[in-house]
Order: sequence, then C-alpha cells, then structure tokens
Amino acid sequence: MLKTLFTSGGGGVVILGAAVLLTVAIYGAMRLVALSLRYPPLGARVRLRADPIPPEWAAIVERNVVLARRLPPADRERLLRLVQVFLDEEPMEGCNGLELTEEIRVTIAAQASLLLLKLRYPRYPRLKRILVYPGTFVPHRLEAPAPTGAIYQAPVPELGEAWGSGTVVLSWPSSLSGGRNRSDAHNVVLHEFAHELDQENGVADGVPILEPPSSYRVWGYVMGQHFTRHRQLVEQAAEKLDPYGATNRAEFFAVVTEAFFEQPHELLREAPEVYEELRKFYNQDPAGG
Repeated sequence: MLKTLFTSGGGGVVILGAAVLLTVAIYGAMRLVALSLRYPPLGARVRLRADPIPPEWAAIVERNVVLARRLPPADRERLLRLVQVFLDEEPMEGCNGLELTEEIRVTIAAQASLLLLKLRYPRYPRLKRILVYPGTFVPHRLEAPAPTGAIYQAPVPELGEAWGSGTVVLSWPSSLSGGRNRSDAHNVVLHEFAHELDQENGVADGVPILEPPSSYRVWGYVMGQHFTRHRQLVEQAAEKLDPYGATNRAEFFAVVTEAFFEQPHELLREAPEVYEELRKFYNQDPAGG
C-alpha cells in the first residue's frame, strides 16, 4: 500500500505525505522521553580518560581502520579516547574458541566508536555485550509456531547481528576486512552498531534518537521517500546501494550509514537529502574532507 501511494498520482503523494508528517509528529512526542534516556542533562559532557593510550593502539587503528586515516589529529586522538571508554564499558567475548587479542578488541572498538565520534553523548547505553566469532555463525533463536501454510526458513550463516536485548554478534574476519576496505560500502561493524543507535529507544525502525525533537519530521519524510525509492530500484535491479536495505526501514538506515562513511561522495551525489540527514545526525561530513 505504501508503495502504491508513492507511485500513483499526485493526490496519493499528498495523502502519504500527510500521513508521514502525522506519524513522525507522534514519534517526536514519544521520543522526548527516549531523548532523556539517551543523553544526560543539557550541557553535561562525557569525561574521557587522561591516562596514556597504549602505544600499539594507534598502529592497530592505522592498519585495520582505514576510515580513521582521513581524520585530523585531534579527531584521531578523540577516537582512541573513545576506544578506551568503549573497552572499559562494553564486555567483549570470543566464541567458538576465538581468543580475543588486543588487535581484535581495538579494531572492533575503533570502528564502533567512529559512529560516536561527534555525538554529544558518545555511548551505546543499551549495549550489554559483544560476541565475536572466528567466522560466520548460525543464530540460535526460539521461533514461534508458524501458521498453517507458512514456509519455515532455517537459520543461515551470518556475518553480524544486533539483537534488541543489547547483544551485538560479529564475525571477526568480516570485521577486519570491512575495516580495511573503505570503498565498498560494506562494513559489518558500522552496520550492526548503527542498529544499536537505532534501537536505543527499544524499537528498530530506522529512526534513531534525534536532536532537537523537531528533527523527526524532516527525517521521517526524507527517509520514508528514499526507502520507498530504494525498494523500487532494487526491484528493477537498478540500485547502487546494498539491496539488503530494502528489507525494512531499520536495515535501510544501517545500509545508508555504511554508505555515508565508506562512499560519502557517491551517497551525496545519488541521495543528497539522505546524506544531509545523516550529516546532521552523526555531526560528521566525510564528503567534505
């Protein structure tokens, strides 16, 4: 129905536009409460540690997180300070026999911290643990009984997941290859931690907690339009973005986040409105140098 309204005559677009504006206005009211959970009182700041950063960390980030190479020196320093906070606060566990080395921990933490670099309160408050596998993993879930006629899809090997319970699951080889390749718009760490930002209010809907609350109206309209266009282009096999973004709005937000950091010039050219919304949210401008 959503697609039909967007692709029908002008009246359908007007109706859908009004529905979108009403929906995001309700979202804005609901998320005033969520905003108070995401951020401390206005004016409060995160206190970064002042003790020395282990000297090998800079070399690990330089080698494995190529997106950090474009950062000016002050931002590189801040990124490493955020890595300190991240590794102090977020439990990370090796699975299936994987021994967590300093390289694994710092590589993952640095990529996750890139999303937080310019946020006013750089934390993942709902995150409880990170599980790291030596390869792909098969998620184990309790499935509700399928209704008659439904097709059961067996779990398949995956590279990463972000669970609503506060767990992020990652494949280490994919985390490493994503960190070392900055131009393919595929980065499993950025993708899954974008989901963490999205889910901070308990809902995975492609709408993270925004400041100020009036931002929800424009965000909802822009992202809604481009999500629908993305799905159309995927159906036509004409989309340049990862087609996985057509799954739902939450996946669309994670996919455009990958593109924002890894292919910023392409995203700015193809979807300037989406780029602008992400620029305002992350407070970063990777296409601007």
